[in-house]
Amino acid sequence: MTQLTLEDTQEWLKTLGIDCDIEELRELNELDLSENELKELPNFNLPNLQELYLQHNQLTSLPSLNLPNLQRLDLNDNQLTSFQNLNLPNLQRLDLNDNQLTSFQNLNLPNLQELYLSRNQLTELPNLNLPNLQMLVLSFNELTELPDLNLPNLQRLDLNNNKLTKIPTLTYLPNLQELHIEDNMKFLEIKKVKIYF
Repeated sequence: MTQLTLEDTQEWLKTLGIDCDIEELRELNELDLSENELKELPNFNLPNLQELYLQHNQLTSLPSLNLPNLQRLDLNDNQLTSFQNLNLPNLQRLDLNDNQLTSFQNLNLPNLQELYLSRNQLTELPNLNLPNLQMLVLSFNELTELPDLNLPNLQRLDLNNNKLTKIPTLTYLPNLQELHIEDNMKFLEIKKVKIYF
């Protein structure tokens, strides 16, 4: 078996337990546990897993994930307030939209290409060491300023609906193609260029 979907099966999972021999499915490539009211996860050891869907649960924290081949992780619409020490060397897409994140740090995600953090409660952003990141979505947060972003492959940056009064220099974003800053404060300053909305 390479794909397993247990979507909206919360009563079944509560009866059998979340790990219910999933660990035995070591050839599994895709696991969907969305919409199950899960409040915690076991420490999965699924060496071949590439896609893990956990959206629409009630997760408040994450265990250490030993998923060396994971490429996609969807945690959209949970109750996460923070996370750290996320070490997923092959992850390409991380969706953390619609959580309660106020901060995060220690992302060891060298192959990450897409990071979604919209609709959280972020007030600041750490320095991001994500050399392959192409899309960063930070809309609908509480950001007032950002550090200078050194993301050489970033193509899209979405900062809509924050509280920015200025944004950092764009010098270190040589491949940026789309910058979205709608619905921030009325007055933004980019270097010496003033932009009015």
